[in-house]
Amino acid sequence: MEAWMYSRFVAIFVLLGLVGFAFGCSDDPAEGDNGNGGVEDAGGGESDAGGEDVSRDAQGGEEVDCLPSEEAWNQNIEPIVDQYCGECHGETPQFGAPFSLTEYDFLIDGSPGNRPVDATVEQLIAGDMPPPGSPQLPHAELDALVAWASCGEEHPDYGQDLEASAPIWEAPDDPPAGLEHFDLTAGGYEVASDMLDEYRCFAMEVPLESEKLMRRIEPIIDDGRVLHHFVMSVDRSQQVELGDFGCPLFPPGDEHVYAWGPGQTALEFDDGGIRLGPDDRLVLQIHYNNGAGFEDVVDSSGLRIYYESPDGKTEYAMAEQYTMDISIPANDTAESSTTCTVNQEVDLVGTWPHMHEIGSEFEHTVTRGDGTEETIVELTGWHFEAQFLYHTPMTLHPGDQLHLTCRWDNPNDFSVGFGTGTQDEMCFSFMYVTPPHTNFCN
Repeated sequence: MEAWMYSRFVAIFVLLGLVGFAFGCSDDPAEGDNGNGGVEDAGGGESDAGGEDVSRDAQGGEEVDCLPSEEAWNQNIEPIVDQYCGECHGETPQFGAPFSLTEYDFLIDGSPGNRPVDATVEQLIAGDMPPPGSPQLPHAELDALVAWASCGEEHPDYGQDLEASAPIWEAPDDPPAGLEHFDLTAGGYEVASDMLDEYRCFAMEVPLESEKLMRRIEPIIDDGRVLHHFVMSVDRSQQVELGDFGCPLFPPGDEHVYAWGPGQTALEFDDGGIRLGPDDRLVLQIHYNNGAGFEDVVDSSGLRIYYESPDGKTEYAMAEQYTMDISIPANDTAESSTTCTVNQEVDLVGTWPHMHEIGSEFEHTVTRGDGTEETIVELTGWHFEAQFLYHTPMTLHPGDQLHLTCRWDNPNDFSVGFGTGTQDEMCFSFMYVTPPHTNFCN
């Protein structure tokens, strides 16, 4: 099959989407402007943590503990606990669970740091809950539960077991000197306290008078407690409505050029960048998750885009290789591979691997015309929340063959196949290349 015919915008959307499979116990009972996008300055500010501070340090300084919001428990958190923890930690604990997690008053009982809610956060952060070998708590629900229980002070470390053959492509702390920039932000979008998941798009006209290259794209983080990810697309045909609107599937546009999630740094090219014209429009999709129930959240997060003249500069584009031949039996492992042949010379500068929740290993290699094989990027310890852009510079020549292999470990009692939802699976490698050919391999 040709590896370039599947729709790019669907794939980028699910790059950081949601999943909803059940959290189970161990099999062994003994194991325990209200959102209008536009050109603006980077916003800043703080919002109420949605909980009530209950203690201060010995010197009477900053708050060190909090009381998680009872309102948020009733609106968002109790249903998560019931659905994903109730089998073990229900009204009557089972399978070795030490206590029930169904009552708010019980969770907050005791001195701060020694309450059941504090122990719950520690176990979630350490990966001890749910038990090893059981289906893991879906990431949106996990983020909401940890944020609520810690009043936004703690976050899961999703990349702790990840091993990669290539370094993460990290941009310098400061942008290149002399570059102009503009911002695409949420512009003060009000995030409701009962919103567990919301996809919102903010579209703007490009404030340019001539063709430019986007040299650096960096995240602007205003209220990080409620941010899940960004995706940015370019609408070259001017079909996207300006302003803000709901976009639960994917950000509309002709090309998707950038995505950000926690842990990812800015994207910066050494020279040149991705083309942007004066008639283009930009669409920023922000996935908000306020399951922790933070009050009065007004967010101006977004992206800062640095640009330069295209004269004598290098132009890049995003391409992809993928396979849809995916079938993972229940309670079993599987792998799938695809190969394409390079038809024109390109320089590959960065690679973004993508699978979903039950991915385990990822391999992307190239076999040269003389039969030698080189690694583009290999990953073990995959985690859906730890999806990074890797620096993988190499030249690909006509006749080279690119091999992509993904492996999965399915702990669920149902089979999983290819699909756009994250309860389904995918195997994609997104690549920044120059010259900007998106179909250089077939």
